[in-house]
Amino acid sequence: MPAEVRAILAEAIDHHRANRLTEAERLYRQTLGIQANHADALHLLGMIALQTGRFNEAVEVIARAIAVNAITPQYHFSLGNALARQGRLQQALASFDRAIALNPGFAEAYANRGSALVGLGRQQDAVAAFSHATALRPDYDDAHKNLGILLRDMGRLEEAAASCRKAISLRPDFAEAHLSLGNVLRDQGHLTRAADCFRQAIAVRPDYADGHNNLANILKDQGEIASALEHFSRAVALNPDDLPAHSNLLFCQNYLPDQSPAALRAMACRFGARATGRVTRAYDDWRQPVPGTPLRVGLVSSDFRAHPVGFFLEAFLLAADPARIAFVAFPSRAGEDAQTARLKPLFTAWQPIHGLDDAAAAACIHASGVQVLIDLSGHTADNRLPVFAWRPAPVQATWLGYFATTGMAEIDFVIADPHVAPVGEESHFTETVWRLPETYLCFTAPEPAVDVSGLPALSNGYVTFGCFNNLAKINDTVIGVWARILRAVPDSRLVLKASQFTDNAIRTATAARFGRFGVTADRLLLEPPSGRFDYLRAYQRIDIALDPFPYPGGTTSFEALWMGLPVLTKRGDRFLSHAGEMIMTNAGLGEWIAADDDDYVAKAVHFASDLLALSDLRPGLRARVLASPLFDGPRFAGHFAAAMSGLWTRWLFTEALRNQQAGRLDEAEALYLRTLAENTDHADALHNLGLLQQHTGRRDQAAETIARAIAARPHIGQYHCSLGTVRADQGRLEEALACFARSIALLPDLPEAHFNLGSALSQLARPLEAITAYRRAIALRPDFADAHHNLAMALLTLGEWEEGWAEYEWRWKTNHMRPDVRAFTQPRWRGESREGRTLLINVEQGFGDTLQFCRLASHAATMGFRVILEVQGPLVRLLQGLRGVDQVLARGATLPPFDLHCPMLSLPLALGMTPATIPGTPHLQADPAKVEEINQCLGSRSRPRIGLAWAGSGGLAADRRRSIAPERLERLVNLPGFEFVSLQKGGPVAPLPLTDLMDEMRDFADTAALIANLDLVISVDTAVAHLAAALGKPVWLLNRFDACWRWMTDRTDSPWYPMMRLYRQPSRGDWHAVLAAVMRDLPACVAQ
Repeated sequence: MPAEVRAILAEAIDHHRANRLTEAERLYRQTLGIQANHADALHLLGMIALQTGRFNEAVEVIARAIAVNAITPQYHFSLGNALARQGRLQQALASFDRAIALNPGFAEAYANRGSALVGLGRQQDAVAAFSHATALRPDYDDAHKNLGILLRDMGRLEEAAASCRKAISLRPDFAEAHLSLGNVLRDQGHLTRAADCFRQAIAVRPDYADGHNNLANILKDQGEIASALEHFSRAVALNPDDLPAHSNLLFCQNYLPDQSPAALRAMACRFGARATGRVTRAYDDWRQPVPGTPLRVGLVSSDFRAHPVGFFLEAFLLAADPARIAFVAFPSRAGEDAQTARLKPLFTAWQPIHGLDDAAAAACIHASGVQVLIDLSGHTADNRLPVFAWRPAPVQATWLGYFATTGMAEIDFVIADPHVAPVGEESHFTETVWRLPETYLCFTAPEPAVDVSGLPALSNGYVTFGCFNNLAKINDTVIGVWARILRAVPDSRLVLKASQFTDNAIRTATAARFGRFGVTADRLLLEPPSGRFDYLRAYQRIDIALDPFPYPGGTTSFEALWMGLPVLTKRGDRFLSHAGEMIMTNAGLGEWIAADDDDYVAKAVHFASDLLALSDLRPGLRARVLASPLFDGPRFAGHFAAAMSGLWTRWLFTEALRNQQAGRLDEAEALYLRTLAENTDHADALHNLGLLQQHTGRRDQAAETIARAIAARPHIGQYHCSLGTVRADQGRLEEALACFARSIALLPDLPEAHFNLGSALSQLARPLEAITAYRRAIALRPDFADAHHNLAMALLTLGEWEEGWAEYEWRWKTNHMRPDVRAFTQPRWRGESREGRTLLINVEQGFGDTLQFCRLASHAATMGFRVILEVQGPLVRLLQGLRGVDQVLARGATLPPFDLHCPMLSLPLALGMTPATIPGTPHLQADPAKVEEINQCLGSRSRPRIGLAWAGSGGLAADRRRSIAPERLERLVNLPGFEFVSLQKGGPVAPLPLTDLMDEMRDFADTAALIANLDLVISVDTAVAHLAAALGKPVWLLNRFDACWRWMTDRTDSPWYPMMRLYRQPSRGDWHAVLAAVMRDLPACVAQ
């Protein structure tokens, strides 16, 4: 090795040892710049990558070192560590084995091999590895500690304690070893000694978050909730990213009698936000179920074992229909027991996620293809709530193991029932409440079977109350209430059975707590836990079970009822404290629910005084509750399956709606159809699918689909309103009116129903009634722009122009017109005199509107304005000669300076125009030269020339009603003595004998010249009619039944165009009568 390299490497190692990693890394790279394959430099550079969390880089660089030098054990050891940090435990194990093969005395490699084996679930092999490490190095304190942790997980508590004590003897200030010993002692029931260990860990390291967290757990178990909360809070403050500590803090809050649901939710939301913040990219695409296959539902829990969650699951899973739901288990904790063995066969798949980080666990779940993923832990121990932040399944819920909100935005539902989550308490949850119909819990009848005994009080001569709940639930308020009961019921006793009572100090402290309320020790029996058989038999000594509050019993209440004991509970104010109400209501024992503390005492005294009633209740209570929803597995399984189908269907529907709102209509329709495959009577899906079909022009199909929605839910006013819009689109207006009337009867305050009623009445040419409907819609929603707009149309139709033009300004707030609003900085002209100022009159809407209203620009010019007129491009040449207008330019052209502006159709409002003050016509003229040119093209005239236009542009909603199929004009154009000339630009082709020069007409100026060569123009309501009338040419307007507002009502003439005659349909769609009248009048007109 060159001296230069040795010097650089030595300096780098000095920096590395002093933890100056940036300087060390720079020098290692400098070394490699000189000698690219320097194995030590590569290895040490990889170690820095490992230390700084760059695990991929660490693996790559250390592997390069091994490629150069494969016989150095340390390199393989370091590679194993990097692979382990990546979660590649099997490959890490191989690297540790290679290091050991090269150096059989490598104690650290054996220890880390043990850690990898733990992660792989090979606990016995891991014990051997840790033991080998400590045999090689008896003073290896970390290996002794890790062996203790493993032995504790395996339930070998005495050996675990010995290993932890050995680690402490080797290093008395070893905080982690004190912590591990405390955990073992806690499992052994030595809570006071465990607390001492945790305090020692904190004394050694005051900022040890895990020490504070574990001490808080002990304090909670001891009933010292306030102190527990202090240490949980300290743990979170020391390590804000420790989400399990956050969960512990949240869980502990539930023991407080005065904690508000709002405060709990706020704390849970902070947890949820932190969990979400860890996610790099959540899943947004999931495997969909194959039609005809069961829904895949995943359950995530650490409690698939002898645990309340395991007991509640069994009966329900046994009864579940595998044809409807395939359950997949995701155990988040290693270790199995007899209850696990009973549960495993009830799942379609068993995919452990313990040992996987959140991202890897989410990937595992996502790959499984579950459609619904359910958390069974909430904020209880060993939960995997952060995995849900990755959204590994499309539908996510929480159920069973917890009793409050998770605070996770990614968890969509909390599965509850009407008792624990009554209507009105939805704000307690970030999740949507999904209520099972009777109970959210179904218990599995305990095994072994233990007989229900007779009432103990009859033989004892006194009443025995009992509570087998966790001691942490028994706060001082509860003790005070129970003390009142014991004082009021002579000679009565209270039996408490809890895991904490293995600790003599806790028994003494608990007796002292009761003593402070006047209860002597002889009235108490404080019992440690026992095996399940003896535990159940203990109920044979109890007459009445007492429920604590606000944290009542769950499993214990079910077990008490099964053993023939009624449970006295208290009404609560949130999910958790409602649990007792739910249980007793479903058991048919509603009288055992107390309203408050005083009622609790009164009921206890009352029930204890009637031993005969208690004795009669006891022997039949087991059969009674077994037949109730609380134990009826098949019944509960049916409800649960319906809920899962409902959750999935709701997701399908929500996704369909989201796609529909985003304009992805094909995707939306497919999702609606899948929703309906799950639930053929899903009324909202039918309704929305019908709207989609209407939007895509399938009106008949839409009407049928929405009618199915109405059949499913006939009392939904919105559905009738939607069917009315489809009927209106179909032209079946009388049926539409009936739909809107039904909608209004069901939902009188639905503005859309009144608006649509007005629209249908307008199409039926009933403007007075339409105005009433529009005014009602506006009264219900004053900012209903479309209703204001349509009201304006109806008022203008009736000649009520003052109010009509004012209402017409609402057009700018409609969806149709809002995009056309011009954001000019200059002020709007509203009719005031501004002589000498420049006024821009800007274009809006169609060609016909411009041709009709451009005359008002000339009127504005007479008020002293310099007028700039902006119009559509094809109108520029024609309007260049408009009287009084200084400049005409096309929309889109650069605007010259101006002082004021006014939209063209706002001119009548600004001018205060009435039917009597409309400026006269003609206001346009054709170019004489162009007129002569076209006259030459038309040739000599031997008979009257009549222009024809039969269709609008197609851009208006009313175009179907205003246009005529050209073949219907065949009899007209074949009348002898006339030459018919086409004025139709675009639209349906006419197979008629017409002179047609329209392909040569470049713009409206050319068309005007063509019209100037005609004697009469016959046209539907389109721009051609306005153009001809503005030129002063006689026009016969073929008008639809529900004529545009500008033609008003009951008129055959028009105040806008003196040379126009109106032929209006006598009924909707009746062009036959219109054309017959034209053919009748045409000869006489021409003769004149």
